[in-house]
Amino acid sequence: ILYIIRELLEYKPESQQTNIAYALEYLTRALKRRCIAFMLSDFIDQHSFLQPLSIASHKHDVVAIQVYDKRVAELPDVGLLKVHDAETGQERIIDTSSRAVREAQAKWWKQQTMRLKDTFSRSKVDAVSGCAEDSDARLVEEARELDGSLSAERHNHADGIFHLDDVHHV
Repeated sequence: ILYIIRELLEYKPESQQTNIAYALEYLTRALKRRCIAFMLSDFIDQHSFLQPLSIASHKHDVVAIQVYDKRVAELPDVGLLKVHDAETGQERIIDTSSRAVREAQAKWWKQQTMRLKDTFSRSKVDAVSGCAEDSDARLVEEARELDGSLSAERHNHADGIFHLDDVHHV
């Protein structure tokens, strides 16, 4: 397990663009035996990953764990705010004191959340969601409570861990 943790911490992607579909395709190709795959991400991706997720969930038991920044879900009213897009490198200044700006962000987040729930439902993937400020224990407990999806009696899976965390296209 220490090897896996070290590899995750030392990984330097060539691109900052999130590509969940690519990661799921890799999972499906690389692991031949059935496993439990935990996807840990904010799941903000410009491209659809419904088809690769459906294929992966048919072959493996996939559990999606969405972790997001609560300020993305609800912009605080703090006046002018310089924001940096980690994926594109773009920076811009937004006026968070504007109700229209905060409402537009809230509307986008609601649409994003509904689209994500639909993707998980259509691909038959169990999912939990929480903001980064939440207790890690709460997310773990919610994952354990998922309708028996992690039951060892129900699944014959390979030993090992496969971790997807905002996997970037290499």
